[in-house]
Amino acid sequence: MRTLILFLLFYSLSIPCIGNPKKQKEILIKNNEIGVVFSNYKSTVLESGAHKIDVNNRLVLLNQTDSLPIKDFDVLSSNVRSLYCQLSLNYSLSSKQVENMANFLGVDGLVAYKERILVPEILSALREIAFKYTHTELENGSYQLSDIEKGINDQLKKYASVELVDLKFYEK
Repeated sequence: MRTLILFLLFYSLSIPCIGNPKKQKEILIKNNEIGVVFSNYKSTVLESGAHKIDVNNRLVLLNQTDSLPIKDFDVLSSNVRSLYCQLSLNYSLSSKQVENMANFLGVDGLVAYKERILVPEILSALREIAFKYTHTELENGSYQLSDIEKGINDQLKKYASVELVDLKFYEK
């Protein structure tokens, strides 16, 4: 009897050492999405398809292609005159670019990546490029759109790839 009690005691103490199976949930990431799973200070990028993640982890889903309209921001021309600009930009995200943003921003920042990374980088690039042209060249559309696309793409290459830029300069 004493042996049976010792055996049961030993057996009951050894079960927690084996570990409890983690609770998981199944998620489905669509073809045009990229998922980022955040767990214990680590992020993992997931491509489209079915995945199992721990229920305690946080999932952020991003569209691989999206557009970003930016209206009524001012730029300076080379002859130091102020113009307003309206911009519409189509962009795409790769897994590596999403990983860069996840590592830089963390879970809460990644949710607002457009406002925290894309918009400031685009405005910075556009202001720098617009300063190469005169007020008249910008207002009349005599600028090289390819120069502007390349400048924005160079500025964003770590975070997104520019697909299409629609741009208009005007006086208010």
